[in-house]
Amino acid sequence: MSKLISVEEIRAELEKNPKSVYYIPKGRILSPSARDYLNRNVIPFYSEANRSEVNKALNNMPKKQEQLSPHYVDYKTGTMHKTKPEAMTHIRENKLVLKDDPVIVFRGKLDYTQAQIVFLQSMIYECCGCEVLIRDLEEILGILRKIMQAEVLNLPCEIDTILGLSFDEIRTQSHDPEKYFGIKVMTLPSYSMGSEFAGLNLLRTEIRQLELVAVAAFCNGKKIEHADIIKILNRLSSAVHIMMCRYLKGDVYKHTKDAKI
Repeated sequence: MSKLISVEEIRAELEKNPKSVYYIPKGRILSPSARDYLNRNVIPFYSEANRSEVNKALNNMPKKQEQLSPHYVDYKTGTMHKTKPEAMTHIRENKLVLKDDPVIVFRGKLDYTQAQIVFLQSMIYECCGCEVLIRDLEEILGILRKIMQAEVLNLPCEIDTILGLSFDEIRTQSHDPEKYFGIKVMTLPSYSMGSEFAGLNLLRTEIRQLELVAVAAFCNGKKIEHADIIKILNRLSSAVHIMMCRYLKGDVYKHTKDAKI
């Protein structure tokens, strides 16, 4: 049996036995297309080693009737509310926090960054139709959506590759763009590099800001929650930097329409 799980294998397995959560068998990894298929169908995936932890978290989620309870609880003080105050929002089940709570700010910034990607994809489609660039942005978008799901459900976020690169490869290539892409270190962005490049640079800075917001939300002194999410965001901004280098090099992202820059 191949170590790589193909999209055909995933599709056949789910058609035969539909699942709300997919567990990756020990010793095997998802192909990029299989990962995209699961993301598109909103099926979270985790390694088999974490099955018990994930099942425990899912089983601890409130039942539907509990979610419809007329009472709300202040997450920090325990104060009960019969109706939800306008200045508060849900953080877990019927538990409320103020809308400026760092975790809620993180969720809002995460949502905003996803919207930025969709806008960038639409611009690229209209501008040059570079399918590979749109596809790679779709992978970044899928990872951000998985982060959102993992944070809200308080589950581990398992990402081991981005754009087909391991986290170590992402770090190495982004730190030495001249070696891997022929792009000088600290090449400053310019309008002359094109609107697609400018959009990627904007996305890179958005993800870096998102990482800072995540640190503010999940780091309390020496205690760090969701360290997996913080690490993924760090590598995501580096991955977008790699996309910028690929764009300038011109061998991966090729226009399929007449540019309107």
